[in-house]
Amino acid sequence: MTLAAALASELGLRPGACVLRGDITRRLLSGIARETKLPDDAYTRKTSRPVYDELGRKAAMGLKARYSVIIDAVALRQREWRSFAEVALSASVPFSGLWLEAPAHTMAERVRRRRHDASDATAEIVAEQARHDPRSIDWIRIDAGGQSEDSLAAARRALATS
Repeated sequence: MTLAAALASELGLRPGACVLRGDITRRLLSGIARETKLPDDAYTRKTSRPVYDELGRKAAMGLKARYSVIIDAVALRQREWRSFAEVALSASVPFSGLWLEAPAHTMAERVRRRRHDASDATAEIVAEQARHDPRSIDWIRIDAGGQSEDSLAAARRALATS
C-alpha cells in the first residue's frame, strides 16, 4: 500500500480523501488500460503537462465538493509542484506538500518488487529522477528510506503540525 492510500482514510470526511494518481491519470488521458505499460514518449515534458493539468482540475473539483484530496504524483518541475499548491489556494483550503525521500537503491528495489500496479517506474527511471532532486521545493520532506510504518508516522506528524 502506498503512503497516499494509507493516509487517505484518515483525512477529511468519510470515506476519506480522494487519491488522484498521476500514473492512472496518464493512462486515462492516453486511453489505455490501467496496467498497460506506456511507451517512453508518454513521459515527455509535452505529454506530462496535460497530466498535471488534469490532476489539478480533478483536485479542484474534489475540493469544491468539500472532499480532502491527495495528489500522488512525482512533481519534479517547479511548475508541477506549485500548481498543486495553487489549486488549494484557489479553493481557500490549506495545502500540505509531502516530498518523500529515500536512497536511490531503496527506491529502485521497491520498484522492482511492484506487481499489478499502474506505475511504469523502473530502476532506470528512479536513477533519472534522483538526478533531478528539486532542492528548492518548500514541501515537508519525509524520510521514506526505512519501514513504511515509519514513513506513515512521519507523514502523520507532519500533517498534524502543518
